[in-house]
Formats: sequence, structure tokens, C-alpha cells
Amino acid sequence: TTVPSSTPPPSPSETDQPPPENPTGLPNYGSPGEFMRLYYALINQREYNTSFSMLSDNFKDRFHCCNPDGSYQIQPYIDWWNTIDEVEVYSVKTTPRSENSALATVRLIYHRADGSVVEKTHYYDLIFDRAIDTWLID
Repeated sequence: TTVPSSTPPPSPSETDQPPPENPTGLPNYGSPGEFMRLYYALINQREYNTSFSMLSDNFKDRFHCCNPDGSYQIQPYIDWWNTIDEVEVYSVKTTPRSENSALATVRLIYHRADGSVVEKTHYYDLIFDRAIDTWLID
């Protein structure tokens, strides 16, 4: 499975002005590692709309496209995650690729609804979307 990578957000400016408001209302998820941990925490809390919003349009185009009206298909995403009782994040390692991209290597333990336990390592490409001021899984 390809997992988006992450890079640290750009350094704050040296001005006293507050940062611009986020037009989407999504919070800035911090570092790439914090972003990935939060993503799985939201999965565990069944906050699927929020976790789905943490996927880039590029990712959604590849894996969740499209309903007849052109919108992304969230239901298969929800259905798959509902087969998992809990995801344990064993480790997250991020490697910057550029100012706005990184690779996240995430070791997970899936506790499946059928009682099985599976350990997986995923590699995610992460991008920092300046327009919405947050990381996204790409």
C-alpha cells in the first residue's frame, strides 16, 4: 500500500501578524509525524469524514473516484475501515523530500473485527497544501 510522505511545514514568518485563516476550517495538523498519528487516531474514533478530508484530491482520484455526480466515493473507505476495530501506530518515521513534501514510514498493528491481528508497514507520500495550511496524504 502506498502511503503519503511528509515534510515539515514552512517556517513561520518573522512578522507579528497572525497567520491567515484556514479557508477550509481544517486544523493545521503540525509535523508530518503528528499528522499521521492524528490520522489514525481519527480512524480509531470513527471520524471518517475528517480522516477522508486528510487525503489529497490526487489520492482520492486514484482510490476513491468517483460517484456519477463526480464526487468522491467515501462509502468504500468507511466500509473498509469498519473491518478494523483498532489501529495501533507502532512507529512513524518521516523523511523530508522538499519544503512541501515528505515520506512517512508508518508501522501499524491492525486489530481486525474478525479477531485477527496484522502488522503492516505503509509508506505514504505527504504534501503540505499551503492553500489550506495542512499536510495531506498524497
